[in-house]
Amino acid sequence: MFFIQDWHRQYADALLEINRNELAKRISWARRAIATRTLQLQECLLPIEESTDLRNASAELTVLSRRLYRPMRCDRALAQANGH
Repeated sequence: MFFIQDWHRQYADALLEINRNELAKRISWARRAIATRTLQLQECLLPIEESTDLRNASAELTVLSRRLYRPMRCDRALAQANGH
């Protein structure tokens, strides 16, 4: 049986956020949820495959956050068109 964890929702919300002003907040919330779940799994004695998913999600959030602070292609093209 598959249970949707809180971090799944937070992670999906970050990935689907299209408003750049809200994206940083969504990434922060997702990272916090992933960290919380990671700590919960560390308390378990059984190996859980979810830990791999958590690592992968964390890595993707890092990539997403790097893109957040880079000008988007359309922003650069607009700036060039306006002579900046």
